[in-house]
Amino acid sequence: MIRSFIKNILKRWGLARAARFLRAFVFGLLDSSAGAIKSCARMSSVFDRTRVKRILAIRLDRIGDVVLTTPALRAIKETYPACRLTVLVRRSTRDLLLGLPYIDELLCIDDFSRAYLIAYLRDQHFDVSLAFHPDILTNFIAWQARAAYRVGYAYSGTGLFLTREIIDDRVQRERHEVLSALEVAAAIGVRTTDMSLGISVLPESEAFAASFFQKNGLSVSGVVAIHPGSRQPYIRCQKEKFAQVADRLFDERKLKSLIIAGPKEEGLAQDVIRLMKTPAVIASGLPLGHLAALMKGCALFVGNSTGPMHMAAALKVPVVAVFGSSHPLDSSVAWGPWGQGHAVVARDAG
Repeated sequence: MIRSFIKNILKRWGLARAARFLRAFVFGLLDSSAGAIKSCARMSSVFDRTRVKRILAIRLDRIGDVVLTTPALRAIKETYPACRLTVLVRRSTRDLLLGLPYIDELLCIDDFSRAYLIAYLRDQHFDVSLAFHPDILTNFIAWQARAAYRVGYAYSGTGLFLTREIIDDRVQRERHEVLSALEVAAAIGVRTTDMSLGISVLPESEAFAASFFQKNGLSVSGVVAIHPGSRQPYIRCQKEKFAQVADRLFDERKLKSLIIAGPKEEGLAQDVIRLMKTPAVIASGLPLGHLAALMKGCALFVGNSTGPMHMAAALKVPVVAVFGSSHPLDSSVAWGPWGQGHAVVARDAG
């Protein structure tokens, strides 16, 4: 609230551009001088893999980001099988990782006060903390956990919180987010040949999906999951197009449509159904575990570049992903469906 108030005042006074320039200059100065400051402060960045017993992995962004980090998490455990791997995420993504065998402890940042969380992390005596996303809070927590070796992206002046900085060059050197996450893990010697995605589908979610299919007259592998929404409106395909695809899949492949929607997308999903000529079922606002179980029983997923798209790919459901932007931070090169048997429809919407 305070941040928004300050932004509005700066805009009203015509100082927003100057403030952004000053902020970028200060943060850039801090990042460029971080090495010298750490040397003067004798902050050692020497890594000794023989002493690694406890590792903290931090991923505080969205659904797709967390899904695409699972190969790196698995690889960490493969490289350090005796270590205790703790993963810190947000409540909105926690269900995806519950029960994965390579995670020893799963923490949700939203479940604790900041002071309690920091105290708890310090008590764990981590040897390594890995910050997988360029973010001030992520780097700050990596530092506050007091791990001896802290890896992450130099971002907005927070390179000082790290002992090993990774340059965020995703715009200049496009690669998939799976590979970016593995590069972070590689800083502690992690290597792997298994880059498959992994998410959890618990028995209670499987039971929910079986009941949902039965009640709605759906058969396993006779359903196409369609997700017309996205966090960024500018990357969305038109709802009329989704309705046309749904009708054609029913007419030509006899696939019934399961229109999925997040908490704020039900209106959009209803619009698609009204535009359709064939029957459809809506699944709106479900917990991620239940949504994953539903998609697991589908023959196909069609949707925009979203978290559910990555969930479908992780479940090895064939994906047709629609990309409305070719910017390096939004493109299919970085965020396309990972794995085999998928297709991308790309058009630069601006």
